[in-house]
Amino acid sequence: MKKNKGKVNTTEKEFVFGFRAGRNDCVLKVPLQFPVQENVSDLHGRLMLLHKIPCVVENELKSTLSMFIEGETIQDYDREAELALQRLTTGEVDINQRYKHMGQGLLRDHAETWSS
Repeated sequence: MKKNKGKVNTTEKEFVFGFRAGRNDCVLKVPLQFPVQENVSDLHGRLMLLHKIPCVVENELKSTLSMFIEGETIQDYDREAELALQRLTTGEVDINQRYKHMGQGLLRDHAETWSS
């Protein structure tokens, strides 16, 4: 299957993580581009190293980061779905034309498989 060649709308959102290091209250603020294209474990590891975050908060940072990315991604998908439905209901998108393009793409992508 081919990758989606459509435009990807990216938005920047700030991840904020507060933790205590000794007697100091610390706050980590990281701008993230959504949709996030990288592995959460890799991002977590880089944040730990670059910002010298104490290992006692490693698991909490990873779980908080994962939940943040998952929640924001779901919100983005919901927002995009709502906009798509709005365009359909207002007649901004011709549904018949959309089906025609989908069918042509399906035939093009799988013609080799079906002809065997």
